[in-house]
Parts: sequence; structure tokens; C-alpha cells
Amino acid sequence: MYSLFTDAFKKQNRRTMKKLSASVNEQIRINKSIRKKEIRAFMKLSPGITAQANTWFHITSNHSVELLYGLRRSFDPCLEHIENNFNPLPAEKAEELDRLGETLDSLYIKVSDFISSYQVNDGSDPTAIIKEISHFKSQITETIKENLKGLTSEKNDNNLNINILYQTVLQETYQQADNLKHLIRAFYRLINVS
Repeated sequence: MYSLFTDAFKKQNRRTMKKLSASVNEQIRINKSIRKKEIRAFMKLSPGITAQANTWFHITSNHSVELLYGLRRSFDPCLEHIENNFNPLPAEKAEELDRLGETLDSLYIKVSDFISSYQVNDGSDPTAIIKEISHFKSQITETIKENLKGLTSEKNDNNLNINILYQTVLQETYQQADNLKHLIRAFYRLINVS
């Protein structure tokens, strides 16, 4: 989904941005309903298991919801930017954002596959995925630093606006990666509560 967002933002596609934003808002609503059911089911477990798993259950749940809110924090200012017909994203930044979006989508898929196929005691370990996410976060950090250098030297207000928006998107991308890392780690600990 993230690469769809970056593509729509790059192409200034208002319709796709609105559909993606509505989709995220609907997913947030569905997630709230599911969480209520999960909490009720969680309370039916034995007190020993509940006490041990409580923290990891809530951390896992919070990070999965935070992924959705992070997408919304990225979508909203970009949609406003497109609706107000501001300058499009420069080509070099658009290519960079595409690359970051594709990598983040790949990480989403890896985390999702790990979570959906995980079996207790099957030897699966999220360490490789966590290392890959950490490497991606360091790439984003470098991109943020480079963009900040451009922000401080920018004299044209129109370019300054798009660069500030781009900086916001980069920071939210970093946050998405960070939430994925914490999500997979908390899930692993939740499932392996003995």
C-alpha cells in the first residue's frame, strides 16, 4: 500500500490519494472493532497466561494500529498539498520516495508472512527481518539528513514547502519501519510466552 501512496503522491493523483486515505480510515475503524473482541477473548484465558502475555499483547496491538495511523499522517498532508495545487515533487525526490516505498512494502510483506506463518517451536526467528528493518531505518536516516541540508539552503518558498512536506513523509516512513520492527519483536515474544 505504501508504494501506491508514493506513486499517487509523485503523480499528483488526487483520486487515488483519497481512495487510499478512505481505505486507511476504514481499516482503522475495523481494527478498533477487532481489538475490542481480542481484549474480551484475552480476558477469558487463564490468569497465569494473561499476566505473562498482557504486555506483549498490548504492545503488538498498539504497533499494528500505529502503522495505520502513521499511514494517515503521511496521506493527509500530501492530499492537502495535491488539492491546493502546490508544486509537484522534484524528479530526484520522487525516484527516492519510490525506492523507499517499494522497500517498505517489501518489509510489510516479510513481517506479515512471518506473523501469518509462524508456528511455536518451529525454529523461526525474526532476527533477520529485524536486521533488514534496522538497515532500512539507517538508509532513511541518511536521506533525512541529506534533505535537511537542502532545506537549510532553500531560498524559493515553493520548493521549501515541498521539501518540508517531503521531510514529513520521510520521518513518517522511518516511523513506519520502526513500528514494524517493534511489532514483529512484540509478536514473537507474545507467541513464545510459556
